[in-house]
Amino acid sequence: MGATLTDYKVYIIIAMAIIGIIVSVIIIINKQKKKHFIHHGEIDVAKGLFIGDREFQEDAIEIVDLDKGTMAAVADGRGKNKAGSLSSTLAVQTLGDLFAEKDATYNMNYFFKRSFFVINREILKLLGDLDGGASVTCCIVEGGWLHY
Repeated sequence: MGATLTDYKVYIIIAMAIIGIIVSVIIIINKQKKKHFIHHGEIDVAKGLFIGDREFQEDAIEIVDLDKGTMAAVADGRGKNKAGSLSSTLAVQTLGDLFAEKDATYNMNYFFKRSFFVINREILKLLGDLDGGASVTCCIVEGGWLHY
């Protein structure tokens, strides 16, 4: 006995349902990727952190993508009582805020000097007598140039 036309219709409906599920999963995965990926001009930027076996995540990452360029900053905090986490988070957020200011990238040398001065001052104010800080690095891609 062979398959009837009705059997083929059932197979086609099942196949279409499976294809629909696969396409839906691909769309969901792509939407989730867009939360972590930034595309600006000719560069793609992604960010992610891995805590490892530590109790606290003392590292922080910030990516700011604007028409004038893309800024990426990474900070490695150090200190007790979450001082490292506070320091690194404050550092990258401050860099992002300063980069977003008008004319922030007019003079890159000045931007970096000013930014790290402001970050240092803000961390000292935040921590007070706590022992902590952060090692910070930052780069900016602007007009086809990499500044760091």
